[in-house]
Amino acid sequence: MNTRLFLLSAALVTLAASAALAAPTESERYAGKAEAMAQALLSHTGVDFSNRPVSVRAKVDVDGSLQGLEVVSSSGSLEADRAAEAVLKRIVTADPPYGLTDGAVILNLGPAAATARAGGR
Repeated sequence: MNTRLFLLSAALVTLAASAALAAPTESERYAGKAEAMAQALLSHTGVDFSNRPVSVRAKVDVDGSLQGLEVVSSSGSLEADRAAEAVLKRIVTADPPYGLTDGAVILNLGPAAATARAGGR
């Protein structure tokens, strides 16, 4: 009986851990929302992002705006990189996650861009 209870407990802990890993964090949801807003704005610029995506690191201010933008992975086109930075400067999302405020987030823009990953410096 004790062995079955132990195995059942271990299985539940493993299941809970895998579910927690699969669920996006608040920071990832914030970054995804900011990315989606930027992608929509970029689609109207006419800038060609066909080379590859651009990744930009930004600090999230308490009002939800992005500050201190820095290209960390260029698209290969200075025009596309600058367009991405200009669009991100206009992004403001409501209610940034408390843990992300004054932290850094990486935003990936362009076709086939990877999901944003939040991270500090």
